[in-house]
Amino acid sequence: MASDMVIQGVLDTVPRSLGAMMAAWLPPAARGLRREAQVRRYFEQLHDAGRRAAVLASCTPAARALLAIASCRGGERPLGELIEDAAAAGHDVTLAAVGEAHRAGLLFIENPRFWPGRAAVWTRAHNDQLALVPSALAECAGHVPGAPMTPPVAAEAATPRPHARQPALVDLIEAFFQCVTAKKIKTTQEGRLTVRALRCFEERFAVPLPGAASPLHPAAILAFARAAGLVRVDSTGTVIPAARCAAFRRATRAEQARVALLHAAAAINDDERLARYGFSPLRLAHRLIMAALSRAQQNAWIPTRALAAAIARRVRHVFSAAGAPRDWTWTRIDQPLPEDDEWAAIVGAHVGTWLTAAGVVETGVTASGADAFRPTAFGSFCVHDQARTPAVEHTRRLVVQSDYTALLTHSGPWDPLSQALTVFAARTGDDNASVFRFSRQSVQNAVQHGHTISELIDAMDQAAAYPVPGNVRRHLEEWGAAGAAAVFYRDANLFTFDTEDRRDAFIGKCHGHDVTRIGASHALVHASDQAVLDLMSLSGATPVDYTQPPVAGIEIGEQGELALPANGDFRVMAVAEAISEPAAAVTPPERARRMLSWAAMKRCNEPEQALDRLSRLPGRPLSLNVRLNLLVGFGLMPLPRDNEVTLATGIGPAERRLLGSRGAWRRFVAARLDSETAVIKPDAVPDAVAMLADAGFASRLQRVRFTPLGAHGAPGGAASPAQGGASTT
Repeated sequence: MASDMVIQGVLDTVPRSLGAMMAAWLPPAARGLRREAQVRRYFEQLHDAGRRAAVLASCTPAARALLAIASCRGGERPLGELIEDAAAAGHDVTLAAVGEAHRAGLLFIENPRFWPGRAAVWTRAHNDQLALVPSALAECAGHVPGAPMTPPVAAEAATPRPHARQPALVDLIEAFFQCVTAKKIKTTQEGRLTVRALRCFEERFAVPLPGAASPLHPAAILAFARAAGLVRVDSTGTVIPAARCAAFRRATRAEQARVALLHAAAAINDDERLARYGFSPLRLAHRLIMAALSRAQQNAWIPTRALAAAIARRVRHVFSAAGAPRDWTWTRIDQPLPEDDEWAAIVGAHVGTWLTAAGVVETGVTASGADAFRPTAFGSFCVHDQARTPAVEHTRRLVVQSDYTALLTHSGPWDPLSQALTVFAARTGDDNASVFRFSRQSVQNAVQHGHTISELIDAMDQAAAYPVPGNVRRHLEEWGAAGAAAVFYRDANLFTFDTEDRRDAFIGKCHGHDVTRIGASHALVHASDQAVLDLMSLSGATPVDYTQPPVAGIEIGEQGELALPANGDFRVMAVAEAISEPAAAVTPPERARRMLSWAAMKRCNEPEQALDRLSRLPGRPLSLNVRLNLLVGFGLMPLPRDNEVTLATGIGPAERRLLGSRGAWRRFVAARLDSETAVIKPDAVPDAVAMLADAGFASRLQRVRFTPLGAHGAPGGAASPAQGGASTT
């Protein structure tokens, strides 16, 4: 949003009268003041909620919609983009609404030379000007419903047109993440996919890949996955799963494809037409087509050329000034717009290539030879968030066999069971019948990247036609519980194994190399880089790359137990050892549990740095009670009295500056949980309450219950861990 200072600078330099605008905000007695004084009174009225509501109520829905759209992305956007968004959302916003918003003091063009006026002319350059919204009007317009375009309906039936065979988007995304899990995708130094990586996709589907502009191209999927934080590229150029990958892959294939499609649609652009018209006709056409699909009746064909003509009429209507307030309009419109034939070419090409390739529509030909299209089941899912297909639970059948395979019939891209099996097993077949083959490698890959074996077993128990065989269940739990059998630390040529026997077996294979045993599970190799990499491949060790952030952090349960999804990363293990100790009773010994320990934290030389490193690790956020226990254990706050803590929430930098002007706020704070949450000292609670109430922040205080979790060496004789955690009182 634009600050009052920026808006004031614009209003002070406008060469036209502002009488009509000031009349909407100022009382009659103030309208005779000089412009500088009127502008100051205008800003005073802007911060009056009652006056804002009265002015907004007097505006048309089109002006309120323009304000709502301009406010949703910061309040400083080019006019062309703003008008494009309004047209795509179905609002009846025209240039008349832009003039009305100026007269009402809701929105202003940054350059006063482009303002509406008695002799103003709208040109292509207007689309590049920023539209400024005063910060006091942020989110004041509320929700203004639009009216999506109602598509024309073909008067005659159409015959579906056969298309060249190509992989569906849902299948391509599944193949992409399976290749990522297997570390088969590499990028060049410029960030592009290597030829070998592209060949992996072609071999998998046995069909040529689509063009680079298609949403089905692997490069487009890679761009989406990197932007969404699902994958990252390590120092060798290999694409590997990132912290958000596991949560994304728990969704069904159709849901994954929908998110990828939305990302690809946001990247649609046409630089040549954007420079010519000041807005993107291709992007606007895509959004209007999707809006039309949302209003289309089931199995109804939409004539392509008729829809293009409807889009052309809407755009001409948007760039008109009919009905604008007097003296707040543009008397002539010199805005270039695409002709009807160009709109027909844009819509026809986008439907026939991009939307068809994405599986959103299928095209057809009417009896008279006219082109038409209709939404597919996946297209309906994209525009309605639901599929027009029967629920797969009523027809599918799952049989888990003792040879570690599972047969699933009558599934589909909306089937969560099919997705759960795909994450943990290698899949062959199609949605009519698929065979999933479990292996130690496939299960451990899934677990290593954030999934839990309980996801798979619970899903199979609920859906299997017969009980899951005991040997399959036992081995799945064993494979899913074990961490990486071997880990390779590239910066030290150090191999770490889960058992001493496996370490000794590895040393026995290192013929001709100098290997030093370290402890019960480590082996230090003295050899050339190539020899060490060969040994890594021979042992199947997982390399740890310290040039990238850890793939996961530390999870601390409500009983104080620690879990390390990134087991084998020394950075994570060092932080874990700084805050915990082994549990007293361990069964079996090789799976020692660690419990949160105040005694271990008291021995830490740099408690603030340890707490900062812990908070920066990826993974699930720590609970409020765990964070309070960490502050106590590190000695950054005293042990709470009566196991209760007073917190001040929502106290950011601006609030702290205001409180600082009223007194020494810092003397009330015992510790900080985050940038906006502070723990109040018990003796200072009454004074803190008074200061917050005086500043209008009385509702920011809350009391929470504290449960000690540092069972090992708790300071002051604190109780051992109890059930539950921090709760608001």
